[in-house]
Amino acid sequence: MDPLSISAAVVASLQVACSILFNCYRVRAEMRKIPGTLIQIIDEVRDLRNLIESVESVLDREQFSDDTSLTALETSQGFAHVTKTAVANCLAEFRIIESRICLEQVDTLMSSKRKAFLQSLTWHLRGDDVKESIASLQRCKAALNLAISSHNS
Repeated sequence: MDPLSISAAVVASLQVACSILFNCYRVRAEMRKIPGTLIQIIDEVRDLRNLIESVESVLDREQFSDDTSLTALETSQGFAHVTKTAVANCLAEFRIIESRICLEQVDTLMSSKRKAFLQSLTWHLRGDDVKESIASLQRCKAALNLAISSHNS
């Protein structure tokens, strides 16, 4: 995968992560009793977003590096290959979580302002969905941490 497509995947992942956080913060601001699962999702998405931003900064440093030695190029290509898969998985997981949080279509909600208001205040993830989402986010974090650690050593 070329650097441009990796960067595009990183940016797309960051956009979806921000969308998830926006929806979570909106629900959190309007609820009287905040579910613990909401806080867990916010923490996991925020941690993963920060890791993806770290990957972005590593990719930027390598792109503008003056080191053109064979070792540096091989290291850069190896990091890009490992990162490509990890970022693609993160993007897929973010999209799944986003679809679970934002269940209703806008057209359906617009039929009733009251329904739209109540829907915006509802936390949709419950029970097994939360556990599955958190486990997926933790796997993504582990993969990115491994890629960053192996690149730094």
